[in-house]
Amino acid sequence: MPTCSVIVPVFNAGSALARLLASLRAQDYPRDRFEILCVDNRSTDAGPAWLRAQPDVTLLSQTDWQGPAATRNTGIRAARGDILAFIDADCWAAPDWLSRGVTCLSERGVDRVAGRVEFVLSPRPNIYELYDSTVNFQQADFIAQGWSGTGNLFVRRAVFDEIGLFEPALLSHEDSEWGLRAGRAGKTLAYAPDAVVYHRARRSFSSLVRKWIRTEYGAAQVYRRCGLLELQLWNRKANWRPLLHTWRNFPEPIRRNGHLRFTYDLLANALRYAGNLGNFMGYYRVGRRPKG
Repeated sequence: MPTCSVIVPVFNAGSALARLLASLRAQDYPRDRFEILCVDNRSTDAGPAWLRAQPDVTLLSQTDWQGPAATRNTGIRAARGDILAFIDADCWAAPDWLSRGVTCLSERGVDRVAGRVEFVLSPRPNIYELYDSTVNFQQADFIAQGWSGTGNLFVRRAVFDEIGLFEPALLSHEDSEWGLRAGRAGKTLAYAPDAVVYHRARRSFSSLVRKWIRTEYGAAQVYRRCGLLELQLWNRKANWRPLLHTWRNFPEPIRRNGHLRFTYDLLANALRYAGNLGNFMGYYRVGRRPKG
């Protein structure tokens, strides 16, 4: 059974860490066959102090604040496992997450495996939760494009040794840049929908705006540095009907309700323009640290 290193980038995630670690400790994978590496990115909350008190966690710290790519790279360099498993600090894993991901890697003989990210809604979800869970982090769609999100990703250590680490200058979209680079190098990718990670859906308009600004800032960085993504989202047709190819993912009651469709269209357009702002900032290097 291969050894695994679970790598968790941490930034002001103190309130979520206990849930994450409880889920990792509950894995059905043999505990002596995997390590937990948490990489603190200069948090200002009590999370790092709490992590230091956990005997089964290796806590690494960045000397300066950097993006998530550089933070994950610190974990990769310190990892001892044959397989590197990535999960975010605000997520938590199903009990068979590790075993399912490792089994898929082994049985399908691939270099990378992307697991499923399942959004968790409140008992009475609002429009922002429903939008976030329907539109964002669609892992199967990412895989169709040749890459996968790092919120639920398994990679053989040898892949990083061969093609290099995440691009540290990127503040977002480091997963797409690295994934496409791995694909060009012939590294295979498979989807394991039964390797599940859970993530709470965003509950506010401001949190969605911050996400769109940050991710599209990174998309522009990727274009400028690597020429991989389209330049200037404001020139794209998607600006005018951003949900055009996404309506199929919404529940039937929403698709059939004209008032709800109009409301979701307004929300999607507002977020698209927030993304345009982030795209503009990223391309022209306005600012250095979009939050979200």
